[in-house]
Amino acid sequence: MTVLVTGGNGFLGRHVRVAAAIGHQQTRSLGHEDLSDPDVLRAHLDGALGVIHCAGVNRGDDDHVYSGNVRAARSLADALTECHTPPTVVYANSVAAANGTPYGRGKAQAGDILAKAAANAGSQFVDVGLPNLFGEGCRPDYNSFVATFAARIAEGRPVSVTDDREILLVHAQDAAQQLLTALRSGKAPDGWPHGHRALISHLAAEFDRLNRLYTAGHSPQGETSLAVQLFNILRRQHSRTATFLQPVARSDPRGTLWEGVRHDGQGQVFFSSTLPGKSRGGHFHRRKYERFMVLSGTGRLDCHDLVTGERSSALLGDAGLSVADMRTFEIHTLTNVGQEDLLAAFWISEHFDPDDTDTYVLEAGADL
Repeated sequence: MTVLVTGGNGFLGRHVRVAAAIGHQQTRSLGHEDLSDPDVLRAHLDGALGVIHCAGVNRGDDDHVYSGNVRAARSLADALTECHTPPTVVYANSVAAANGTPYGRGKAQAGDILAKAAANAGSQFVDVGLPNLFGEGCRPDYNSFVATFAARIAEGRPVSVTDDREILLVHAQDAAQQLLTALRSGKAPDGWPHGHRALISHLAAEFDRLNRLYTAGHSPQGETSLAVQLFNILRRQHSRTATFLQPVARSDPRGTLWEGVRHDGQGQVFFSSTLPGKSRGGHFHRRKYERFMVLSGTGRLDCHDLVTGERSSALLGDAGLSVADMRTFEIHTLTNVGQEDLLAAFWISEHFDPDDTDTYVLEAGADL
């Protein structure tokens, strides 16, 4: 049965759909046009396994922010009460619901509307309060200051902190997992929210440090899971597709050495030979940093970004670029399109752990 995700093409909604796909759960995205059409919305809701309500408004003037959140919840509530078999409703609420701001009041009112509608319809309602979210696909100057910091530092622009304080940060993929768990269990997760506590100024300084290392050719060591997540976000800001780098060539009378990776911590390098017409990959990672280096032959790298839906292809090796920096949440497949064996070297930021591979396979061309 399908899980409906309102705002499924937004920042959090997209992560919910990625997390669901990993668990082999089918999802359907409901956009604002679906929420504004009672007949379409009711048809989708009736008999669905559940609905995770991520749609909302968090930017604009006060009235737009407040009324936008209330209006989306009311549309969903009206359709819910008319369903023959109403689904469980999981509400992606905010810890800001109690702060009295237009956004907070809108989120709180939306929660009240959905709770009453679920009770009247005889279905379950689960309220999950989310703190500051960050992660891949987060829009600068819109979703989170974390994305704004990453974008500005990657572009060489200054970052200023005017109200420094400690905040609680949660990666969107962790939040998505909690919402899906709440749907399965029918109750809010225990001990939630939990995540990373950090000063805003520390985050700005960490992005600056990571950027200086990365642009100098280093791959920083991820001392903490937060550092790994920040680095993955920063790398995405340097390019909208897989980041292609020109390896440094060092020549002497013996020949030439190409430096592919300089890593400040542990990692793993491996090599492969791929027959003509054969492919490797077809998977994505949620935390690992991986780099391909084609040594000889011609390969085509096909990428599908799960958080934006973007797709791209590039030739590596004899016919083009030779080093590809893979991004998290991006399905990548390397295919030998030449006539000879494709020789390639691969580096990945972690040693292989059969109990935690962080390697996820989705069907080729899968649409979330």
